[in-house]
Amino acid sequence: MRVPEPLSITHDDELYETIMSRMRAKLGVGTIREGTHVSDLIYCVLKGWGKKQLSYLPTSPLDSEEDDQVLVWVVGRSHEDIFGAGMIKGQPIVKDGIVGTIDWLEDAEISAEPTVVEAKSTRLSSAKWLDEMPHYIAQGAAYCCMHETTGCKVLVFHINGDYAHQTKDGKKKKLPPRAHLRTYDVQFSEEELAEWWDEMTKRKGIIEGEDKPLIEDWPDLIPVFEFECGYCQIGGLVNCPKWKEG
Repeated sequence: MRVPEPLSITHDDELYETIMSRMRAKLGVGTIREGTHVSDLIYCVLKGWGKKQLSYLPTSPLDSEEDDQVLVWVVGRSHEDIFGAGMIKGQPIVKDGIVGTIDWLEDAEISAEPTVVEAKSTRLSSAKWLDEMPHYIAQGAAYCCMHETTGCKVLVFHINGDYAHQTKDGKKKKLPPRAHLRTYDVQFSEEELAEWWDEMTKRKGIIEGEDKPLIEDWPDLIPVFEFECGYCQIGGLVNCPKWKEG
């Protein structure tokens, strides 16, 4: 089959930079949000405290976020319009000085009463069950507290599916990467949620405090999840003992 033969093909760096700049602006990359949000409290408290300190700077070091990470966020933002069709878009609410914005509420056509729905995009394998992604459960639980309900729905969009294309059999069959969507119904006890909200308010006090939180005082909260250190941009700015450049 014949196709037209170009005189030349070159990278259009100007177009690339324009698109990335627009996406960063659309996503608010590097923008320090006002207030203390749920997402500030489910991760490392030293990182949360550090971000508060950055709010006093004229420009944020977070503007340097790598392009590939920004593109993953673009995927996450894109699915909001598609997966959320027919649902009620969440609006910011404040409880005990903590700001939370869920993705959606299910409407009456899907459930008997409005239900909190949180959606995530990840490069993690879809072979993992939700309890292997505890940060998603933590966020969902916080939103349940804020909306005074004991259950939520969690949608996880696995960009690379279960990585079957990278297995020996997958390579032999020349399988392409396949995205997978996993949907979960998550229920909590009232006692568990009450304890979790107490934890959220405790962490709020830590990251809003004047004094830098120390790892010897909060060994379970610096970091909360080990994977955080791999992409933390705050550690070097606050002299975190667990942070390593590169």
